[in-house]
Amino acid sequence: MHLQLSVEQAAIRHLTADFVDREVAPHAVAWDRARWLPRLCSGAALGCFAPTEPDSGSDAAALTTRAVRDGADWLLIGRALTGVNVF
Repeated sequence: MHLQLSVEQAAIRHLTADFVDREVAPHAVAWDRARWLPRLCSGAALGCFAPTEPDSGSDAAALTTRAVRDGADWLLIGRALTGVNVF
């Protein structure tokens, strides 16, 4: 079966493959890799990375928010914006 992708579909697949290669595969725990990698690689699921700091734009290296352990809890130190249904 030959499937012809639109330019948009091809771009989404490329971005998803890049996301999987850079973010999911090296950093996810085994259970998440087993659950998500086949679905992401087949196109059955899409992944995204959405930095939300107001001064960093899309530059993940510029993120400054940190999580710091405080006993049994975690404190988030920094600023973030909320994105809902972002495409």
